[in-house]
Amino acid sequence: MTEPSLPQGSPALPRNFSFTLPYTEAVAVRDYADRYAPVPGFEYCVLLTFLPGKHQWFMTEMNVMAWFEYDGNGPSEGTLAVSVQQLNLIVAMGDHEDIAVHVDLDAKQFRFETGGVVASVDIAPQFHRDWTSTFATSWSVRAETSHLVKLGRAMMSHPVNMPVEGLEEVPWPFIDFSFDGATLHAVRDWSRFGGPRVTVDIPASGAYRGEFSCYAEPFARELFYADMSEGDELTLAFSVDIPNFAHLTGDRWGIKVGLGHHFVYEHRFGVVEHLAASDIEVEEDSRIGWDPVVRCTHRDQEVSATILCDEKNEAHFVRLSSIVVANAPWNLQMAEEMNSWNNMWANSKLVREGENLLVVADVPVTSLEVLADSVRDLVMKANNVSDVVAVFM
Repeated sequence: MTEPSLPQGSPALPRNFSFTLPYTEAVAVRDYADRYAPVPGFEYCVLLTFLPGKHQWFMTEMNVMAWFEYDGNGPSEGTLAVSVQQLNLIVAMGDHEDIAVHVDLDAKQFRFETGGVVASVDIAPQFHRDWTSTFATSWSVRAETSHLVKLGRAMMSHPVNMPVEGLEEVPWPFIDFSFDGATLHAVRDWSRFGGPRVTVDIPASGAYRGEFSCYAEPFARELFYADMSEGDELTLAFSVDIPNFAHLTGDRWGIKVGLGHHFVYEHRFGVVEHLAASDIEVEEDSRIGWDPVVRCTHRDQEVSATILCDEKNEAHFVRLSSIVVANAPWNLQMAEEMNSWNNMWANSKLVREGENLLVVADVPVTSLEVLADSVRDLVMKANNVSDVVAVFM
């Protein structure tokens, strides 16, 4: 295992401390971690957060962050990274008995003790995240756990033989959800791979109304496993403050799932990569798959690159747009000027949107290699039009 990185544990932890880990908790957390870890995953780490009288275990995979809560002792605050390899050792040491865990951050050692047997292992590389199980709920959907398990089973199945090559370039179908107040409707469309369109409807209740989508794995898998925890009903919550996340909660566990759109997830990486590689300043956004608008700047001119799709959520082109004149007057002279420019241009157009005059151009997603040049051309045209229009404003 690699040398632990600084800082050693979170700042709130004492340098030496001990706590008791019940065998049932150790086995459950190890099994959860095995689900979330890659293969092989012995160095994969989960994050143990100490709270007064509680242990909260956090783990992440793709667009999902999960948490599991148990009554426990130890420090009242702070976080500790624990690897799957160490969880396996703890379970092996426990042999159905509770395990005393001693942590020495300065010596970089875990020591596990049970039934007179003591084992030590180098501490896992430490990291600290301010992950939390709280969520500012604005609306929610509630459904029976048994129904969500069936929905998860249907959505996690692969009804076609997937190609071995090129999967990283063509993401698997997202799950598209909608809720009308009585029925939670889920669709996973495999038609682009020559497969069927799988739909599931389950009864549900709650104040949320609308549609949302997410990357299917591992969300569908966790729905399928939801009945392994106690509780007859689960709640899927949404927040006006964090619109790109939903929070599924059960009895002392939950997952936060990043929402998004299939066509954005498929193409946003490419749009950002082609622009940034051509020295065009791109505004960073960690919510990959959520926002179809990539915001960039060239020669102090702001340009929006919007990934647009059809009713099947398949992207066709990127629409570049930039404001030429804000709060532009609308009169005969302005209309004639717009027509004059549009008659000269083959690949760009001046349009009026609200009170603003914009220049727009469309680039097919199959031609992203010309995207940066199209941005430069758009900015040049915006500056030229702005100089001319300023004369009679």
